[in-house]
Amino acid sequence: MLGVPHEAVRSWERGLNFRQDDLLLLAEATDTSIDWLVEGLTDRDVEEGEETAAAIAPLDASRVFPRSDDRVGVRALTGDEDLPTSIASALNVRPESLEISRDRGAERGGAAVRSPTLLLDLPDATLMSGAGAATFRLNRGDHTNAGGRILLSLVVGGRRRFEQASRSHEGAAGSAVFVSDSEDGSLRQTDGQYVSVFLPMQSVLKRAPQAEARLMQSIAPDLPPVRLFAAYASSLLKSADGLSHSFAAAAADHVADLCALMLGASGDERALAERRGVREAQRCRIAEAIEAGAATPGFTARSVAGRLGLTEREIHDLLWETGQSYTELVSDRRAAVAGARLADPRDAHLAIEEIAFLSGFMDFEKFNRAFEAQFGDTPEDYRAGRRTALRRPGLM
Repeated sequence: MLGVPHEAVRSWERGLNFRQDDLLLLAEATDTSIDWLVEGLTDRDVEEGEETAAAIAPLDASRVFPRSDDRVGVRALTGDEDLPTSIASALNVRPESLEISRDRGAERGGAAVRSPTLLLDLPDATLMSGAGAATFRLNRGDHTNAGGRILLSLVVGGRRRFEQASRSHEGAAGSAVFVSDSEDGSLRQTDGQYVSVFLPMQSVLKRAPQAEARLMQSIAPDLPPVRLFAAYASSLLKSADGLSHSFAAAAADHVADLCALMLGASGDERALAERRGVREAQRCRIAEAIEAGAATPGFTARSVAGRLGLTEREIHDLLWETGQSYTELVSDRRAAVAGARLADPRDAHLAIEEIAFLSGFMDFEKFNRAFEAQFGDTPEDYRAGRRTALRRPGLM
């Protein structure tokens, strides 16, 4: 399962001791309630941090995992808003210089549309993605005791220019650069598309002690960590339902790991960053490829490997590390596509066999097994149930 350590899955299946954080990740990855996962377990089965609870009473999920709808979600900011406090100390926008970014419709004479900035505030990492021309002021931060923050700027389209004391850096599409808030400065960008991440300096120096020597220097855009960061950040910023707090904390670590590799992490720090950040980002790209293309003709592990610059073996190994298999992920995605089409009145004229084929299944028996495993019902009964629901008063 993506994001869940393989050992944690095995421990839960066997009723062995496992950590609360792993149980939260398991619930997140499987969209399963905590109540169901802990049913029949005792406090001794679940470790709280470094210590294991001693009581043997049946486990109360509501006590161990407090109920909360509070998730770490993506927010859309407009040019009329102040930047969030998590980064305001490092970067202030001058509203009078913020231009309105127009979409394609506006270019053809339509109304001007202000492009929102997407923001995801993770623990110890803040991701931002936005478009439009603007001028920003960089404010000097508190760098006592390795304080302060560091900014990674990735230009997807347009141009960005940083100026700080006697140093400057200008980059076009594909460029990446790290800047710290050790000095006052400015940032000017043309109309384009930009991705940024703000990290605590201490978090970066712990992973890449020589990071400060690489500030204001161009990072080669073809470096694997740069490409992985762009894809991983894009995936996180598309999280419509938000992230659990445990997953958000892990994601912040993965982002910091990728940044450390760009900044020349070496030795044990590099090995840890590659094992943790790089591999998780690669799994994320595999999952995105499966979600986008599993139902299309000719979709294979080889085609995914070629598109992502991996081998088929690497794809299988990366997924196996989290207790999942490529075949299961593809089958689950195809079953989900089939379920959506069976529930769609616009596809009511299609036979179930046709929907199975259009969802990527070449074997009808495998389709039936995968569908029942995911929905707990046969395709025929599922479609009939959806039709009945649509006929209820108020739904037609």
